[in-house]
Amino acid sequence: MARSYESSFGNSIDEATARRYMTGLVQAGLNKLNYTYFIIDEPCFVGRDANGTLLENRTTWPNGLKSFGAELRSHGMKLGIYTCIGPKTCGGCIASEGHEVQDMNTFVEWGAEYVKTDSCSRNCTPAAGVQNATECGQILWSRYTRALNATGVPVVFSIVCNCDPSRGEQPWKWAADYANSWRTNIDVQVGFQAIPYIIDAQRRLSGNGSWCPATGTPCGGHGGPEQYAGPGHWNDMDMLIIGTKSQLFPRPLTVSQSRCQMSMWTILKSPLLASADFTNVTQDLIDVLSNKEVLAVSDDPLGHEAVRLEDQRGSASVGECYVGRTVDGYAAVLFNRNGAPVNMSLHLADFVGRWEMGDGRSETTNPYVSMNDNNAMSAHATPARWNVRDLWAHKDVGVVIDTEVFNATVPAEDVVMIRLTPVTHHIDDVI
Repeated sequence: MARSYESSFGNSIDEATARRYMTGLVQAGLNKLNYTYFIIDEPCFVGRDANGTLLENRTTWPNGLKSFGAELRSHGMKLGIYTCIGPKTCGGCIASEGHEVQDMNTFVEWGAEYVKTDSCSRNCTPAAGVQNATECGQILWSRYTRALNATGVPVVFSIVCNCDPSRGEQPWKWAADYANSWRTNIDVQVGFQAIPYIIDAQRRLSGNGSWCPATGTPCGGHGGPEQYAGPGHWNDMDMLIIGTKSQLFPRPLTVSQSRCQMSMWTILKSPLLASADFTNVTQDLIDVLSNKEVLAVSDDPLGHEAVRLEDQRGSASVGECYVGRTVDGYAAVLFNRNGAPVNMSLHLADFVGRWEMGDGRSETTNPYVSMNDNNAMSAHATPARWNVRDLWAHKDVGVVIDTEVFNATVPAEDVVMIRLTPVTHHIDDVI
């Protein structure tokens, strides 16, 4: 999964600031780790000319987005541009309602290869061609999909819905037909409390989103947004706030808190959108974003979004465990949101050989995930022994039998992230 950088400053981002952020990202080496798309959020267009074409602010963007896009490409990156499906953006600037085809053509002509469309000021009325408000999202965003497809240029298309499930707005159920990613919750805020809040919101939106091992089915009788995600179509949990500061939170996340967000966003297959000023970020936080073993889970070709294993044993020791399939086994995160260490247990019998993991998918029923003997192990021939690799410690920590338990003490506000792969040779160190 290609990663992104998002320069989110409301309507205040200017060319000099964007260039400084680009320079910091390059100096940090993140452009070499597939942090590819640099999204200008938002450039704040000042109007339209007589033909209706967007006019850039030449005071804040003297050389223009097209020139900046060329700079990005010289560093192996690609330009992303922000707009809204209503007449005004969230920052009050000119947006694209009624100019969908024209603006998408303009963005592509400027060299954009990523378009982010927000939902501010959207018009869900018959005057906008919307007869049923519950179908507003599909109707309005499909116009941008058609416009982008008509350009003939591959463009990553991102939907920021901020939808209300109580009104029947559940973008994960329809957005894969129109976009490459869709937001499933509110904007992330700076501060550690935002991390568990977004994780919980992801589950609440679906009613539960957990896997109940005792029944071998999704808790609550149905899966969550994860059942609609897969390669090229992702649930978006919003930006990574690693290294990001604000007036309310003048200090960024700690290293352990940053590992929490990086691990959870990775295993839940959210697009990874860095957002910090990397000219002013410490190396230990850059190292969190640069962990190649963790990034490999994000890039896993199977694209299987993890689910939480529900504790049905009446014991707090099971903890908060998330597991997803990988092309060569499983990845798991043991997440401790608490202010004290927690002993956690991951029972392999809860998921080994039961790779659907709560979303009800099979090799033939999920339209977005392809699983066969060429790219995934058969669920009917699971090995008995699994090598356990700690992805943050960068070391193998032993072997576990598929009927046994992996135990770990997870420090306060931290994670243990592991990868399980079949043992292909004899190893004596059984956990």
